[in-house]
Amino acid sequence: QNNINTTINKYITNINEVPSFTSSATFSAAENQTTIGSVSVTDPENATLSYSLGGTDASSLAISSSGVLSFGPPPNYESKNSYSATVAASDGTNSTTQDITINITDVNEIPYLTQGSNFYINENEASIDIGSTVIDEDGDTITFSVASGSPFDISSSGVLTLKTGQNFDYEYQSTYFYQIGISDGSLSQFPIISIYVKDLNDSPSITSS
Repeated sequence: QNNINTTINKYITNINEVPSFTSSATFSAAENQTTIGSVSVTDPENATLSYSLGGTDASSLAISSSGVLSFGPPPNYESKNSYSATVAASDGTNSTTQDITINITDVNEIPYLTQGSNFYINENEASIDIGSTVIDEDGDTITFSVASGSPFDISSSGVLTLKTGQNFDYEYQSTYFYQIGISDGSLSQFPIISIYVKDLNDSPSITSS
């Protein structure tokens, strides 16, 4: 009996495999900044990957060649607190996608004067409403204060009056430059406001007996 030895060679053909996401589909980012985070994708062949964005909020986002996600304009929690998009990763032949959600976290923002620091008042008027020009985007209760030595009082609603109780009088004083305080309990600012008193034609008065 003859024995026959046969060698069998097996050749394994490499097949390009689809890359896969290993990072979470949910991200969290603070408002008023552009950084989000990075997606992580593995490719069995270690091919160079390219990334693209699609979906609902893709126009508000960007992704770098290394998978770093960022916002274009920084998000504002009070306007929009969640974004969604689809990230696609490709090795040049095969591609894979992942739907992502980016939740925006609220950051306390400083209250501010919406019309700037210049205020105008007609003479003979008694008060200036500063409070109605203050915005706090978080909806916090605002407190107001005036600097020591100021000729003004300011109410809890931000109405400014002269301590003397008199009306503003152009002939007595036409301009004022003083510091006020605006606070939401955590954040404060102390702008110097300018008050310009407008001259009005006063009626003549008889001074003789």
